[in-house]
Amino acid sequence: FAYQRMQGIGESRLVGKTCIGFGGHFDYADLESHLDGSGIVTSTALLNAIKAGAIRELDEECIFEEGLVLSTEQMGFAGLIYSEATEVDAVHLAIVLVVEANVADCKEEELRSLGWLTKDEITCGDFNLETWTGIAINEMLK
Repeated sequence: FAYQRMQGIGESRLVGKTCIGFGGHFDYADLESHLDGSGIVTSTALLNAIKAGAIRELDEECIFEEGLVLSTEQMGFAGLIYSEATEVDAVHLAIVLVVEANVADCKEEELRSLGWLTKDEITCGDFNLETWTGIAINEMLK
C-alpha cells in the first residue's frame, strides 16, 4: 500500500515523498507496559513494545477492511534501515516490521492514498520515493 506525504505532516522535509510503510516515533509509553520492574529490558520485551507501538501507529494512520484486528503475533521483524542520504534519514532509524493487513485507505488527510501498487508501478520512476521506501523495495525485490 503506497501513499504520498502532503502539506501538514510533522516532518516537512518529506512532503511530496511516496512511502510504502506506515509508522512513526516510538514512545516510552509503548515500552512502559512491557517492563518488569527490574530495570532491564529484555529483547522479547523490547520487540513486543515495538510491535505494540507499530499497532498504535497503524491504528492512527490506516483504515482497514472491516473486521481486521491487528495483533503483535501477526508481525515479523524484518530488520533495521539507516541511511545518511538526507538530513531526515541521518537522524532516524527505521525498525522494519512486516504484517499482512488489507489497508483500504489513509486516515490522516496529510497522507494521500495511492492504493495498492505492483512492483512495476512503484519502481517505474513516476514516484519521488522516500529513501527508506527505496531501500525496502530493493531488498524485497532481491
